[in-house]
Amino acid sequence: DTVRDQYLENVRWSAPVRGVTYLGREVVMAHLVKEAAAMRGAEFTRLRCSANEAQCIDEYAVLFTYAGEGITGAPISAGDLVELKRVRILDLLGGKVATETCIETWSVLAPA
Repeated sequence: DTVRDQYLENVRWSAPVRGVTYLGREVVMAHLVKEAAAMRGAEFTRLRCSANEAQCIDEYAVLFTYAGEGITGAPISAGDLVELKRVRILDLLGGKVATETCIETWSVLAPA
């Protein structure tokens, strides 16, 4: 089972603070790959995770240096040392992600 297989074909992914929404599994997967590639030296810390049949709430922090492209609408610049705190709210249907809403707090710890 790959990450791709965990999302419904018509999944909706959004980050309201950044004003971005992506629709469809292939579009969402491309977005996630692009975003991950923009996080150089990423160090993830899981803060908490809670799940049931209908919803999963996953909270983590990630420390990284921003590559300069790949994270649309984030208040960061190329070379910044960034801490992103993200709460992922995943609504599930048949055990797969139907919607993913990311509540984010962006902090620049060291400007470029």
